[in-house]
Amino acid sequence: MSPNVSVVMSVYNGEKYLRPAIESILNQTFSDFEFIIIDDGSTDESAAIINSYNDARIRLIQQENKGLTLALNVGLRAARGKYIARMDADDISHPSRLARQLAYLSQHSEVGVLGTAVQIIDDSGNASGKSRYPTSHEVIRWHLCFNDPIMHPTVMMRRGVVIRAGGYNADMVTAQDYDLWRRLSNVTRLANMNDVLLFLRRHKNSVSSMYSSMQRKNSIRISHLMITSILSENVPIDVLARFQNKDFNTLNDIRKVANLIHRLYQAFVVDDDSLSPAEKQMVRKDAARRLLVLVCQRTYEGYAWDILGLACRLDPLVVGRAAARRLHRILRERLHSSLL
Repeated sequence: MSPNVSVVMSVYNGEKYLRPAIESILNQTFSDFEFIIIDDGSTDESAAIINSYNDARIRLIQQENKGLTLALNVGLRAARGKYIARMDADDISHPSRLARQLAYLSQHSEVGVLGTAVQIIDDSGNASGKSRYPTSHEVIRWHLCFNDPIMHPTVMMRRGVVIRAGGYNADMVTAQDYDLWRRLSNVTRLANMNDVLLFLRRHKNSVSSMYSSMQRKNSIRISHLMITSILSENVPIDVLARFQNKDFNTLNDIRKVANLIHRLYQAFVVDDDSLSPAEKQMVRKDAARRLLVLVCQRTYEGYAWDILGLACRLDPLVVGRAAARRLHRILRERLHSSLL
């Protein structure tokens, strides 16, 4: 019989963190799953580690190295479960992760993709900060215009929805998840749980660290596609590139980005009646924060102080709190200097 959940994980030379990752899935409180592990051409002891587990739920697929995106598509095609849960070979899932995500999706049939909050850990497993993400579909769509608001290895998805969307884009070597969420946001609802259900490991050999430049370029492409779709016009991609890279030569460059953020805000908050008052407030605050970031960008012509007024009109409290924090920091630095 087909399992309820298919956990899909790709491994490439992941021996260092592989055992804790595998055992965090095998020790889940929910047990009706298959664990599809794609060994993507590893040359270390990854395959031997996987084979050391005598658990019928593990399905090992070995192949020549094809990269994460193609390996994940192999896993999607092999999956038999109604739901697909993602897992990375260097992270650790909370013991109740699958059970709690499955319960959420069972109660929210409209949601096709569900992520969670994460606890950041280092090479040795030491915890640092926690990261939480927007929980409602409309606010997630707003964030998709600028960045990826769903943490890939936390996700549980409805297999039918993902297969109909064509899975991951084979042209995306990195940011393949961001691109998938963009496409799925048009055909299903996206959500995040506030529960911390994954320990996300940050280390120098992670995919995001090793391919940061390519990831940024792909993220700009995806952001451009998302914004173009929402505004129904082809926004110049160089405007987005300057915003993402914080690369402004003139005040006019900054004002172009500010105008884009404000137009997106209007499309979401003013022109879209589907958002609740709470969702509109969240979008308004985030738009004001992004405008404040632009105010702090200086060119040879100076600062774009006129954008500060635009941010104030959106949310004066956000601007007031930011000004208070900046003033406090300046006073603290001056006090420290006077004591030296």
